[in-house]
Amino acid sequence: MNNVKAMRTFIEVAKQGSFAGAAKSLELSSSSISRLVNDLEEWLGITLLRRTPHSVLLTEYGEQFLERCTAIVTATDDLQKDARDLTEQPRGTLNVGSAAHPAQRLLSPLLPEFFTQYPEVTINLQLNDDQVDLTSTGIDVAIRFGNLADSALISRKCRDIFLKLIASREFIETHGQPASAKALVAYPCITDSTGEQSLRWPINSRIRLRGPLTANDGEIVRQMAIAG
Repeated sequence: MNNVKAMRTFIEVAKQGSFAGAAKSLELSSSSISRLVNDLEEWLGITLLRRTPHSVLLTEYGEQFLERCTAIVTATDDLQKDARDLTEQPRGTLNVGSAAHPAQRLLSPLLPEFFTQYPEVTINLQLNDDQVDLTSTGIDVAIRFGNLADSALISRKCRDIFLKLIASREFIETHGQPASAKALVAYPCITDSTGEQSLRWPINSRIRLRGPLTANDGEIVRQMAIAG
């Protein structure tokens, strides 16, 4: 039995003074109205209405429970309204985890418009290039590079990111240009430890790069490469 629906029906019968009036108001059949009230009375173990050929009257118990049923139905309606308001107008704190580079280049330019559109949302932006466990860190949304491993998380593609192997002119003048990807193992490479793919070239190959610096921040890696 849907208790709230039965209480709502009982309230309407008491208001209209008849099953027929309640049936018209709630757009249900008279038999459905009668069944719902009977189910409520059976569930409570008391008689709420005294039936007559032309009308229904509240019993002593009915008068007592009408007020309580009204309070329950009102509270239920308020709960549903609050939930609907939350869905229609987002509010609260959104914990966002992102690597520094995409946060600066991709996310930051979008925030002013976001706050204009969703004024009741606050963002707690946590910059960390490491892979994090969202379930244990309290992060709601994470911006990361690469494919999502098998998990219960849901991913959405934002844009394509292309990984490139680069070197400055000064680096090539000092160390020479590698003849092949395999030759990279002999070169002092700067590696990004954010993801396993950043330590290998070509991607998914068994060629593991090594060098004097490994960092989990792409901007530092870029600056060091520019510096030769």
